[in-house]
Order: sequence, then structure tokens, then C-alpha cells
Amino acid sequence: MKKGIMFFALFLLVFSNSGLRAEAGSGVKITGAVGSPLEIMMSSLETLSASEVQLNDVIEDGTFKGVFEFRGVPLRDLLDLARVEKKETDFKKPIDLAILVRNNAGQMVTLSWGELFYRNKEEIILAISAKPVFPKKGIDHFESKDEYHQMIQTLNRTVGFPRLIVRSDFYTDRSIEGVTEIEVYDLRPDVQGKKSSDPYSESFEVNGTVMKPYTTDRFDEPSLRGLRAHVVGEGRGYHGTHDLRGVSLKELIMAAQPNLNLNTIFLVSASDAYRSLLSYGELFLNPHSDRILVASERDGKPIKENGKFIMVVPEDLFADREVKAVRRIEIISLEDLKR
Repeated sequence: MKKGIMFFALFLLVFSNSGLRAEAGSGVKITGAVGSPLEIMMSSLETLSASEVQLNDVIEDGTFKGVFEFRGVPLRDLLDLARVEKKETDFKKPIDLAILVRNNAGQMVTLSWGELFYRNKEEIILAISAKPVFPKKGIDHFESKDEYHQMIQTLNRTVGFPRLIVRSDFYTDRSIEGVTEIEVYDLRPDVQGKKSSDPYSESFEVNGTVMKPYTTDRFDEPSLRGLRAHVVGEGRGYHGTHDLRGVSLKELIMAAQPNLNLNTIFLVSASDAYRSLLSYGELFLNPHSDRILVASERDGKPIKENGKFIMVVPEDLFADREVKAVRRIEIISLEDLKR
């Protein structure tokens, strides 16, 4: 069945405010800043399952929870069905939206709009089935028989579906089981500034849920790191390849001694009120997080035009989350806001 026909078939099986509900434990709601709130039955998800990924399931405290091949639907495809839609806002781009995922155990984890829509969509799926990946060598090749039996028991465990799979995370703390709701959340932050063709900020502040907020207008040379990045915009395409130097966003955040959790987000805004949002997972679970920079130099020269600091996310397929003339980095806990 062709993909477009499959989407149409799924659309006929999901209903908004129609009174038709999924069976307990078998449906996922999509709510929040969307044009068509939906509740999707597991049977409908099964007709759409198109992506297969392997997940080495290890959480940040070192607990091993198995190796599995998961089959499911890219989460971004489901959000496209619900039509992500910002309503009352002074900033129409969706790059400051958060995606909150909840499960039947009361857990909540946060994704950014950018990591869903500016990365390959197979990186984040809603899985509806799994099969364990067993070691090819048998028990006779293991020194500890108990460890072998424990591993086999882990691989044979029951997995709760639907399960969020975030393959780009090194640790799987955000890959929660038994998902029941996906909320597209618009913070509607009060960001000061007027639209400008040539924004500039002499300094920026780091604040929010931190112990030591601070303001800086310069970087020390030893803290600078470099990278090369392609710049491709959604609107006008390829803007060139540039060499950038700056300080990792994670390092700037940690200097403020933040209070962090899986639902912490980072809102980076400019002097003209342009802003973009990054998730905890992007900065603290992704092995490439140190490449997210606040740059002060481009192609060997200090940034003056749209400067003097620019936040860049080089792993994004589009550069629209780039923030020119950075004025503020705000650390926000959605756990506090959504209680």
C-alpha cells in the first residue's frame, strides 16, 4: 500500500471529539497546539508501522534493559496528521515548541520540535512491536552462567507499547513505555525585542532554574572549540559551508549551575525576539551535543553582522534553529510548569 493511501486509511480510523474512543491501554492522544486533536487506536498504528530500528537499551544509571529491534511509526508522521498549529503567538515559526510525551505510569519526557522535524524521522518513532536481539554465542561461552541467565531474562521481558524510541540518545531514559498522550506545547514565552534585519547583542545572559545566573560579553580563548557546518535554510536553501569557533551551549549552561531533569528545556533568544528551543536530551543524552555552539567567530573572523554571538545546531538538517544576536539563554523546567 502506498504511503499516502496508508495515511488516508489511518486518518479514517482516528477521530477528534467524536465520542469514539480507543480501548483502555490501546490508544494514544495527540493534543495541545494542533489543528486536529486525535486519539489513535493501536490497531491503526499497526497498519502504519513502517520503520525498524535497533535500540541498545541502557539508561543513564547503567541499568541494562536489553537489545531490541523495534517496529513503529515515525512520531513526526503522527504530528503531521494532527497538524501542528501555533495559535495566539507573536512568533509563527514552530521552532520554540516542545513535545511532551506521557505514559500510563505517570512519567513525562520532553522532545523539541527541532529534533523531530530537522533530523531524519526514523530517529524518533512510536514503536508498536519489538523482538529481542540475542547473543549469537551460547551459555558455554560465558564465564558467569548467572549473568547469562539474567541477560536472557532481560531480553525476554515484556515491553509496554506503544513505546517512544529516541535512537539518537546515548542513554534511553527518554524512551518510555506505555505511551498514552503526546502534547504539542507552546510556552508562549515573553521575549522582548523588535524584528530587525540586522540584530545585534553586545552580551547575553544565562538564567532561569539555575543557582548562579550570569551575563557575559566575551569568551576566553582556551574555552573555544571549532567546527565546520553546512548552512541550509528551509526557505532559501544552501547558504554555504562555514568554519565556526565558540563555546558549547552545554558548557555555558553548566557554568550557571542549573537544576536539570528530563523535562528541562533551553530557550535561546535574540535581541529581535527570534528564539529556538532545545531539549535536555539534545544536550545531555546525545553523543554529539558538544557540537551545539554559541559561536563568536566565523571563517576566522569575529562575528559582527547579526552578532556578536550566534547559536548553531550543526546536526540539524535545516539551520532555522540558528539564533543570531543571542541575548538570552533561559533554562526552564517543564515539570514545574505542567504540574
